[in-house]
Amino acid sequence: MNINHKKIKNILEYILIFIMFFIGIRKGGYYKEDSLIGIYIIQLISILYYIFSQGRIKLNKFIGTSFLMLIISYFIPLFIQNTATISGAINIASRIYSMYLVYIIISNSENKEKYIKALCVFTIICGIFALDEMSYKIFEMPLKFLGGGYIQEESTRIGSIFQYSNLLAILCVISSLYVINKLFENKEIKKKNKIINYVSIVFFTIIMLITQSKMALLLYIVSTICICIINKKYKNIIDILFCIVYSLVVASLTEIHGIFIILIALIITAFYIYFKINLVSKNSKFKFYFGCILFILLGILYINSTNNYASIFDRIIEYFNNFDSTKLRFTYYKDALKLIFSSPLNAIFGMGGNAFRTMYETVQDMQYISLETHSFFIQVFLEGGLIGITSILILICYLIKKAQNKNYLIMFVTLIIFATFDVFLTYTFMLYVFAIIMAMIKIDEEECKKAYKIINIVIFILVFILLSMQVVAFFIFPFEVDNLNNSLEKQEKVINKCELALKYDPYDLEYIRDYTTACNTYVSILEIKEDIYGIDNTNKKYEIINKIYNNILNEIKYEKNNKYTIEDYVYYVYKYLDELVIINYKDNIKNGYELYLEDMIKEINKLKEFHSKNEYAIEVYKKSLNDVYIKYVYVNNIINSSKIYNILDTVEENEYINL
Repeated sequence: MNINHKKIKNILEYILIFIMFFIGIRKGGYYKEDSLIGIYIIQLISILYYIFSQGRIKLNKFIGTSFLMLIISYFIPLFIQNTATISGAINIASRIYSMYLVYIIISNSENKEKYIKALCVFTIICGIFALDEMSYKIFEMPLKFLGGGYIQEESTRIGSIFQYSNLLAILCVISSLYVINKLFENKEIKKKNKIINYVSIVFFTIIMLITQSKMALLLYIVSTICICIINKKYKNIIDILFCIVYSLVVASLTEIHGIFIILIALIITAFYIYFKINLVSKNSKFKFYFGCILFILLGILYINSTNNYASIFDRIIEYFNNFDSTKLRFTYYKDALKLIFSSPLNAIFGMGGNAFRTMYETVQDMQYISLETHSFFIQVFLEGGLIGITSILILICYLIKKAQNKNYLIMFVTLIIFATFDVFLTYTFMLYVFAIIMAMIKIDEEECKKAYKIINIVIFILVFILLSMQVVAFFIFPFEVDNLNNSLEKQEKVINKCELALKYDPYDLEYIRDYTTACNTYVSILEIKEDIYGIDNTNKKYEIINKIYNNILNEIKYEKNNKYTIEDYVYYVYKYLDELVIINYKDNIKNGYELYLEDMIKEINKLKEFHSKNEYAIEVYKKSLNDVYIKYVYVNNIINSSKIYNILDTVEENEYINL
């Protein structure tokens, strides 16, 4: 039977498109649990794509090596830095690698443009969901199902599937630039397509303006002008700028008229382009219709300014006066740079994946909560050190130098500038957008030698095994870990499932913590049974408590100075202190209590040392120190340990204890 390899590859590409944008539906493919399955399916698609390409995949060695070095930079800190975590390295590296696979498939595609078209369609869908008045009244249920956030009744605030509106803004910019590019490329574009293109531009611009992203607006205007100049379509700058100003007027009126003003605006745009196309040779009629449209716009402006609402001019001033978000970003950058240059090791080797979210509190001068630096390059520098940032900068310079399509190069540079000042690495979907634009700029590629292919295949297999283990753990993991209504037998099955999940994915903090919760629930059920029925299960209870202790030791081992793992450690050791001493130090009770006290004080002091600027961490610190002090005063009265007395005396002298 003859197999049509070309047709199968095409089907695989459409499946890839579906998977990429399906990931985007879940908050932009944020966090591991939102993107893990999609990343794994992309690897499976890559295997099939390679098979049906009969091994004839074109690669660029320079680009492949840069990606490989970037991935390696996230694992090097594990051997050098105390701050680096295995889960952080795996989490980020797997996303970057999946981005590389997407780039390879798209760059080898015979029809790259379908990917950017799919992005435009996806952006339109997101834009429709983004109108909060519509989201709240019509799309509330599907948005909740898709995990969309920030659904508000007011139509002036952005919501959408993405919880972070700036990402929607840059998608609107990229999509609009693509449409503008198509208008310039095709001299004899059909009337219907021209109308659709201009309506799309107005829609993308309105949604982008409603996000209130100043960076996106600035990039949009500059990039549009650059595309006009490169294509020598200077007269089109007036048309595009008119669309932007027109969209700004419409966006400012959503507070008064809701989403219906946008619908009216799109209809007016369609009629305007239709009349311009058909009446361009009949100047008098064209001027008449153009005058009518301007008259309508002026009327709307007048109504807008005389109904106790801010006029369009006031809204423009307000739009560019609010720089609170920008100031906060520079605070993130400053604190990230403090971490980077706090030691030569940090600058050279980085601090590991997800380092900012766990370490920023050690250097912050003001109270804030942030999981990201809000800069792609600073974050790579912080996490991957000089190796990581050098890899990405060399890759970008190479792509800019070798790019063959100048229009897509402008889109690529736009995306880079946006990534410089905003979150990027966290959102798996945005990495795929980056990969799409990278592939569209067209770089010379060739079929590589056997040795290079073997290296790529070996790396692929290693990543595939790792992701397979994570996916197995994802499906094994029970959804209900804390249920006092369970029987002991049922709860034991939950514990066994948690253990099995951890065998496949031992570094995931959530799995570790839920395993602890499942064990703690089992002990609670045992105690209830003992109180009601007088059943003595001391040996089983000790066995489970020891599992809890070993598990929280893994929390500390893998997440180190994370304030939540420290809180877990202190809480569970405090709760099961007597049992732990009996289990592990039954031959020397006094020594057991002394060692646990030293460990608990050491962990508690980490909260003060590393998280002194975080109010929650300091509250935990004070409460934990107070509880431990009271507990060990009581213990010391029984066992009379001079070591415990000296530790407590030191704590009482140096810390405020609320007895």
